[in-house]
Amino acid sequence: MPMIRMMVLAAVLSAGLAADASALNYNTVAGRWCGEGITYTFTSGQLVVEFANGTPTRYFKIVEYQYAGDQVTIQWIDSDGKQVHTDFAEFSSSGRYMAQVRSNVGPRRPFHRC
Repeated sequence: MPMIRMMVLAAVLSAGLAADASALNYNTVAGRWCGEGITYTFTSGQLVVEFANGTPTRYFKIVEYQYAGDQVTIQWIDSDGKQVHTDFAEFSSSGRYMAQVRSNVGPRRPFHRC
């Protein structure tokens, strides 16, 4: 019986390590992401938003990155000085694709690494 318990414990611990290895972190979202008509660049402290239609590039201060399950929430300061957030999910295992989650301020937006 102790041998079976040890095998179960080992399986549970291995599954936990595998989940941690694929957990989202700063590197998951950092860098440049291209979408339809818009490009986001995430650094540790800044969100740069570039538009394909000629709208001037915008720069926003990032307050915090939060990681929960399969989603990254980015807290940032908008043009009015208010703290707002944007959620991202649907990260591909290759690290090349993600989507901005649909919210009351905008639609779902797919992105790929530029």
